[in-house]
Amino acid sequence: TNKRLLIFNNPKDIESFRIGRTIDTYKQNVMDLIFETPLTNIKEIIIPQSVKEIAAYAFYDTDIKEVIIPSTVEIIGEAAFDNCSHLENVVLPDGLTEIKDSAFRWSGLTSIVIPGTVSAIGNSAFYGCKKLESVTLADGITAIGAIAFANCASLKKVYLPQSLLWLDSSAFHYSNSLEKISVSEHNPYYYADEYGAVYYCGTELIWYPKLSNNKICIIPEGVTVINYEVFERAANLEEIVLPSTISSIEAGSFRGCSSLEAITIPKRVTELGGGVFEDCVNLSAVTFEEGAMLTCIGAGAFSGCKSLEEITIPNSVVDIKNAAFARCTSLKMVHFTKDSKLESFSDYAFTDSHFVTIYAPEDTVAKAYAEKNRLHVPLTVNVDGNKIVSDVPPMIVNFRTMVPMRAIFEALDAEVSWDETVQTATAKKGNKITEITVGSYVMTADGKELLLDSPAFIFEDRIMIPVRAVSEALGYDVSWNEDIKTVNIISK
Repeated sequence: TNKRLLIFNNPKDIESFRIGRTIDTYKQNVMDLIFETPLTNIKEIIIPQSVKEIAAYAFYDTDIKEVIIPSTVEIIGEAAFDNCSHLENVVLPDGLTEIKDSAFRWSGLTSIVIPGTVSAIGNSAFYGCKKLESVTLADGITAIGAIAFANCASLKKVYLPQSLLWLDSSAFHYSNSLEKISVSEHNPYYYADEYGAVYYCGTELIWYPKLSNNKICIIPEGVTVINYEVFERAANLEEIVLPSTISSIEAGSFRGCSSLEAITIPKRVTELGGGVFEDCVNLSAVTFEEGAMLTCIGAGAFSGCKSLEEITIPNSVVDIKNAAFARCTSLKMVHFTKDSKLESFSDYAFTDSHFVTIYAPEDTVAKAYAEKNRLHVPLTVNVDGNKIVSDVPPMIVNFRTMVPMRAIFEALDAEVSWDETVQTATAKKGNKITEITVGSYVMTADGKELLLDSPAFIFEDRIMIPVRAVSEALGYDVSWNEDIKTVNIISK
């Protein structure tokens, strides 16, 4: 078996050599060298001076352990050393200008120094180099392609030089041991913040250290895009503060953030990418800013959010994709507003979310969907047998039935007044006086303070108040019929 092979004995005029995968059947080249032994047995390759390019697939899937590349080589072609799992050491010469796609993919390299003469590192150039512990990027490198160093399981630290103009956001995907990406303070395009997050041009968040012990990450104003899977499986992260400037949250951005408990989606966000909060098992509160511009909730966006019990869908949403709320085993209440623009609702949006009830106004796509899929049970409030009718239907919040203030007080024959300055409603019936303030967990009944499980709030320009608390304060008996989802208020 050959252990050492000198490819060209006297390569006077050779600039490129091209060796295909069927080299064991190749019978002639310019020097009439004959290879009777398959290249998979070759352990060492010495490439002669004057060769300028190592062609595509030149040493694909061979057992070589070491390659000596001369200073004349300028280009390493596509997949030239792809799947060379025994290749542990390569010295790249100064003068090398390009490392093409998949050049060292799945190789056994443990370290690599890329000289500053290289202008571009191709897509997946070092993908899957699981033993790669050290990467040195010299100043002069300007571009690093998609998944160039992705799935490099042993890589822990990387330094981005001043010269780097473009780093694909997926360059280090699934390199899950990567603890830190440092950036030259003189780089005009990239910087790393106090949390270790890396930004491009101050507008795109492209990388976050998933192994960080940070419990909070505050993304600065000016950032508009959170790139694909940036925070995926950042298991220690409990809180993420998104700036008002965010307009795009891409697929999988927060997938598997198992400690994340609450999120507020800024109003400029127009689409939640597929799986964006998938398997955030402790996520229990999702809030959309007032004036939300969100139009699409992507496939699997909240799939597996097992702590999520309730959500209100912004009226701007047009499309809810497949499995958007699948496996949300605690989800009970999904609210839609009367001016909902929803047009498309996947039949599988709530797969394996068995306790969902959709609260939606009449003549809306959401209401039709709920009835078709048996996810809608009308919530009714009766006063002495008479149904309360309002343009905003009753809803359950924190397991308390909330009704529009004026509708319930008028049904109870109470006089009602509203103080806008302190956001307080006062109801009088006979000698009984009740005061309730928006946002307060304390209600006053005949001068006594009562604690509320769910405070009053404003919804679609209506003040929603807890029906049991105010009815009992005004002297009525209140009962609940679970089977038909009905509140019965009876005069004493």
